[in-house]
Amino acid sequence: MKTGMKQILSALVFLSALTGCKIEDPDFFVPEVAFAAAEKEVVFEPAGGTESFSVEANCDWSVSCPAEWVTLSVEAGDRNGTVEIAVKPTKLPRNTTITLYSNEVESRTSVIAVVQKGVVEISSVSAPVASNVVSASGTTATLSATYSGISISESDAITAGFVLTPRSGGAAVEAPAAVDRAAETFRADLTGLTKNETYDCVAWARLNDDPKVSGESSAFTPILLPTELKSVGETVVSGLKSETGTTATLESSYVAVSLGSGDVVTAGFTLTPKDGSPFEVAAVVDAGSSSFKAEAAGLVANTDYTCVAWACLNGGARVEGLPTTFRPTVSEPVTIVADFSSNALWGLPESNSAMEQKEVSVTDNDGYTWKIFGGCINGGGVWGGGPRFEKPRRAKRNSAGTSSCRSWTT
Repeated sequence: MKTGMKQILSALVFLSALTGCKIEDPDFFVPEVAFAAAEKEVVFEPAGGTESFSVEANCDWSVSCPAEWVTLSVEAGDRNGTVEIAVKPTKLPRNTTITLYSNEVESRTSVIAVVQKGVVEISSVSAPVASNVVSASGTTATLSATYSGISISESDAITAGFVLTPRSGGAAVEAPAAVDRAAETFRADLTGLTKNETYDCVAWARLNDDPKVSGESSAFTPILLPTELKSVGETVVSGLKSETGTTATLESSYVAVSLGSGDVVTAGFTLTPKDGSPFEVAAVVDAGSSSFKAEAAGLVANTDYTCVAWACLNGGARVEGLPTTFRPTVSEPVTIVADFSSNALWGLPESNSAMEQKEVSVTDNDGYTWKIFGGCINGGGVWGGGPRFEKPRRAKRNSAGTSSCRSWTT
């Protein structure tokens, strides 16, 4: 009898060892999570809600989630059970994990992914900002606005624009806009508006085929930019050296705003010689480059002049530049000599039977460049010759020239 009882007790201990949670065989006590779709992931819509998952285990277990937007119905269980997951609403997409732990074998866990989708929408649009409302025509403006998007992907379409309503009456006008998706902005350059008309404007944006999302209204008024001659530059003087010392070239420029095709700019220079009376020199205006130029003649050589450039718009008041001074002078004669006595001086073959020519350049002390060409045959005898210039200037041949050497005097 004692032997039988010992056998029964031994069997009970063995069975207890097989069914208890203290067995050190880790493969025997692995908690698993069961899902209808056999996937370890729970997906929620932006509105949130509740879902659940089943736990199949052969020992005690606990469960936790680090996200504050997830609430679990239980924190622990014994063998098989069910855990309910409650998720709060959201606009932005988010995700976290739920971890199921075995209380008997620390290394044994199961992880459930929790994914909540975000709202895909344009959440807001700003009031329009108007710029460039002052122009030469008074009929233009640039409108810009911003939008805020949530979970928008590259495959989503975004359109935007502005609705303009004139306060004086009339139908509202739609103005489509160009969208900068990276900056979440949109813009439209408007033309053909009514000068001095105040417009109420609303910006809108649309995602795919969703309804338009509009911002608050703002107002703007396109204005005609006043026509104005703002400034005149200082005079630039050139051509002060001449054979008579009585000429100069005068040049200047002006800055004007909002000139139309009917506006006329006249310009000139006021010259005042030292110890003399001022006089006017009319200028030719180049409207395309906003510049003007005059050739002054009849000046007194070696006399100091003060020059002031001026311009006026449509016969109005003159706008003057800063004064400048100059002195016209007489050019000193310059003699240019060309030696034709040897082809070697010109870098030509000695016999020069092919009658090649060579050209040399000489710059005189007035800054003019002379180009002289020529050559000789069999080491002597001149052919060719004569100076040419990069700038117009008279020259005459000296009577002292010989057959092998010629010179010119300016």
